[in-house]
Amino acid sequence: MRFLEANYQGNEILTARKGALGLIALNRPRVLNSLSHEMVVDFGKALNAFETDPQVAAVLVTGEGERGLCAGGDIRMFYESGKAGDGKASAFLRAEYRLNARIARSAKPYIVVMDGITMGGGVGVSSHGSHRIVTETTKLAMPETGIGFFPDIGASWLLSRAPGELGTWMGLTGEAINGADAISAGFADWFVPHDRIAELLGKLAKLPLPALGQTIASTIRDFTVDGPTGPFCEGRQLIDRCFSFDTVEEIVAALERDLLLHRCRLILSASSSNLVFLLRLRFAFFCGCVLRSSSAAAFCHYLGAFIFIRFLSSALVLILVIKSFCRRS
Repeated sequence: MRFLEANYQGNEILTARKGALGLIALNRPRVLNSLSHEMVVDFGKALNAFETDPQVAAVLVTGEGERGLCAGGDIRMFYESGKAGDGKASAFLRAEYRLNARIARSAKPYIVVMDGITMGGGVGVSSHGSHRIVTETTKLAMPETGIGFFPDIGASWLLSRAPGELGTWMGLTGEAINGADAISAGFADWFVPHDRIAELLGKLAKLPLPALGQTIASTIRDFTVDGPTGPFCEGRQLIDRCFSFDTVEEIVAALERDLLLHRCRLILSASSSNLVFLLRLRFAFFCGCVLRSSSAAAFCHYLGAFIFIRFLSSALVLILVIKSFCRRS
């Protein structure tokens, strides 16, 4: 949603300046701002431009439209590229992973409004940032195991560092969580009511350049409230008990003992090999560590074969899932 009016330029990535803020807006609202290769490349160029601009103290990222920040990568592109064998999907992933690492290493404050749907690749362009804001409309999810994949975009770095077993719960079930739970899991920092976001961003844009980078956190904090609780706040002990095991079979058995049959069905409907892989990542921290290093490109190269084998065959399923999810929203 456009919270700040400015002289935006661009196509699928819009950029502008507002005071000392460099603005980046994802602009494919008809497809929930799903990322294309061109968007990822242009996003990186915008980051580079703002980082080298002495008149920009911080970067602000938002999504156009009313339904969310970003629903992830362009799944239709993955499917079509897999059929054609044209390499476009591999090129997208290489660029996307580099962008995720670039955001994590940003030298300037990176403010992102995770309003509405923030899934998969949308988490990649938000949760690696330094100042992450959620609202009562936030629906954050890493649903990859349900489509024959595993949480990528450096998510295992985040999942493995979530308190207790919250990251294991998120990765295995793929369920959407609200803003308060996103903060509890370490995927976001502040909860600001949706109807106060525009006021907050307007105040940030008016801060004087020398002070902006130093006062962002305190300014956001002035608008922060306690968000509505979710399953992480209400059922933390149960989640930690059921998801603390080292194998999928043990986790499912624990859920069955506690009569959490809905979560059992979510896990059992996913690809078993990817669930096992995810649990191993929980201990190894492999993906997250690589994406935080200068070896991101090498990681993308070696992961490519696995991605196509496990991911493209399920692409159409995800399209149907996202459409169904949006209709319920």
